[in-house]
Amino acid sequence: MQDLVVLDWIEILEKIKAHATSDMGREAVMQTGPLKSREEAYESFQEISQATEVLNQGVRPFMTSLDLYSTWVSRLKKRAVLKTLEMKDVRSFCLEALALKEALHPVQNDWAQRIHGSLMKAEEPISAIDQILTPSGDIRSDASETLFRLFREKERLAREVQSTLDRLVRDHQMENVLQDKYVTTREGRWVLPVRSGMQHHLPGVIHGSSQTKQTVFIEPEKVIPSNNRLRQIEVEIL
Repeated sequence: MQDLVVLDWIEILEKIKAHATSDMGREAVMQTGPLKSREEAYESFQEISQATEVLNQGVRPFMTSLDLYSTWVSRLKKRAVLKTLEMKDVRSFCLEALALKEALHPVQNDWAQRIHGSLMKAEEPISAIDQILTPSGDIRSDASETLFRLFREKERLAREVQSTLDRLVRDHQMENVLQDKYVTTREGRWVLPVRSGMQHHLPGVIHGSSQTKQTVFIEPEKVIPSNNRLRQIEVEIL
């Protein structure tokens, strides 16, 4: 151990760690210890030399997605249904695997070809995920017949709720009660912004207030059933 201190071993590892692109990689660097024999050291230097050929192409592989790998892969092993955010993480992992494979492909040495051959075929899962998620990472409304139906119902109900709220304001001449002439949402439920102290003019459920306390957000009784169904649809979509 004293020999390692003399060699500034920890300082060397810290410098190497700074080039890692994931927490998993940084941890692996800091756990590096001396090899047991001259032969192992020679083999290690050979691998380092061959790996350097990849970097000499001017390509810098990144694997930042490894930091999220353990979360979704453990759920996959349990055959759990991945959440939307987890599917985005899987897609990022697959893209980085593809990029690494492309960086390794031109390098004709044993190390590069061995790593290249061990990498997953990522094209198929990327294609499957792209059929489910939009480029922005939301679930596609046409990902399945059930989802298509749910999205259509969600759009219809949202329009109906907004129309009901607009009609409620208009028919009851509530402009003086409202803080602003618009409908909004709180926790996924459509509400009206009512002046503080005027909430008794509008029967319904209070969903909080503004930071200034001048506005109270009320869900009128007439739209509660539709809002309930909208929330249920959102859960079914997820």
